[in-house]
Amino acid sequence: MDGFDSLILKQLQKNGRLSNKDLASAIKLSTAPCLRRVKELEKQGIIESYKAKINAKKVGYKLLAFVQVSLHKHSTDCFDIFNREISQFDEVQECHLMSGGDTDYLIKLLVKDMDEYNHFIMKRLSKIKIVANTSSNFVMESIVDVNEVPIDNFKS
Repeated sequence: MDGFDSLILKQLQKNGRLSNKDLASAIKLSTAPCLRRVKELEKQGIIESYKAKINAKKVGYKLLAFVQVSLHKHSTDCFDIFNREISQFDEVQECHLMSGGDTDYLIKLLVKDMDEYNHFIMKRLSKIKIVANTSSNFVMESIVDVNEVPIDNFKS
């Protein structure tokens, strides 16, 4: 990966809908080599997809919570069960296996309101037999909400 690739990634993270012509102009490269580089970054899996960022509140999702989950026991089977089950829930925006504390998983949960949150905890998450405890924190205000990789620090 070189400087042009970094510039391409920075531009596409800001606006994934840039035409190849506009992208090439922004990074000061002709269109054919720019397109080849984008295709190569896609082929290598560095560019995984292109998405629209939706304003959650404007489509009715007003409650963002981080849910800490502890399991009854730690085994490959238990982790596999939890991973499979949690992946089925649309409300789950992110789920991370954690280390260094009492929490096994940290879930980023997006729901419309407290009723949906309660339904998720009581009727979905608690139904996963290996879940021992949950604890939630609710987002009052998002100060930094960036889904971009810091390309300046990228090492290939």
